[in-house]
Amino acid sequence: MSEAPLRVLIVDDSATVRHHLTALIAETSDMVVIGEAHDGQEAIALAVRLQPNVISMDVLMPRLDGLAATRHLMQQMPLPIVIVTSRLRRSEVDLAFLALQAGALAVVETPPSRDQPDFPVRRDQFLTTLRAMAKVSLVRRWGQTDQLPAAAAALHEAAPSVVNIRPQVIAIGASAGGPMALRTILGALPAGLSVPIAVVQHMAEGFVDGMVRWLDACTPLRVMEAQQGQIVRPGEVVVAGSGAHLTLQRAGNGVRVTLLTDRLNSSYQPSVDVLFESLAQNFGARALGILLTGMGADGARGLLAMRQRGARTLVQDRQTCLVYGMPGAAVERGAAEQIVPLDRIAPTILDLL
Repeated sequence: MSEAPLRVLIVDDSATVRHHLTALIAETSDMVVIGEAHDGQEAIALAVRLQPNVISMDVLMPRLDGLAATRHLMQQMPLPIVIVTSRLRRSEVDLAFLALQAGALAVVETPPSRDQPDFPVRRDQFLTTLRAMAKVSLVRRWGQTDQLPAAAAALHEAAPSVVNIRPQVIAIGASAGGPMALRTILGALPAGLSVPIAVVQHMAEGFVDGMVRWLDACTPLRVMEAQQGQIVRPGEVVVAGSGAHLTLQRAGNGVRVTLLTDRLNSSYQPSVDVLFESLAQNFGARALGILLTGMGADGARGLLAMRQRGARTLVQDRQTCLVYGMPGAAVERGAAEQIVPLDRIAPTILDLL
């Protein structure tokens, strides 16, 4: 028997946009629009009554905006929420990242009209994101403390013993729920941090600059988008842009960025695995890898490669993850030296340094 179609709630103050998004979903066979709301108040009422699998949420709306509606829903009845907005207006992008901070899973650009050249790409991105987020099982924050499963424990015991070598570089990978986790960690680190940090966060194309701006405002560290050949200094954070893998190499006593445009047999570009594997190869035990909340398994293979080379490896624990897919995959492979609650990751970093 075929599965029932995914139930989608469309929230946007524009009747034209609601009609446009509803028509796109109507052309699929695995999703159906079960309701439309013109503002956040109506969205909350319909979400309670209709119990959608996923919500397509605009941000700038009258009466109650998408940020306030997201906060309410995530506190009262967590549901997968995708922020669907225009990246042409900075105010909307900034509000979208505040909604991610409140618990939304992803942000994508509203697909343009059908006569625009980028319509097919934006349409597919919108539909693919809805499908993926609809299948996410949100992890409540009052779950049980993680324990290593038996299979992972065996790999854990087989891993090389950890030696206390101070890391020279930190790499962090994240996906769904990652922006808020990154904000929490970076905001708790001091301006005088003695190492550089590289970040791969799965993010819709065109929104990386907004995320960089949002993160930079929360931390005394300097946050910027990674550039080809850039030398990253202590106290600086480079974030992978869209369409290229971020890798790091030694450059004298520093760290150099190399961006790779080849897919490298990865489902993601940028890929957390590719970043972590570059650290395993080029820094060995003098690196720290951290894998945060996110769906899928990107980063698990690379984190294991880092651990096998003697690097320190941390994953965010189930209790504080919005989505435990990526950290869970790393734990199952035995890639995690430590499983750490989100609010303890920054203090753990400082301890290791």
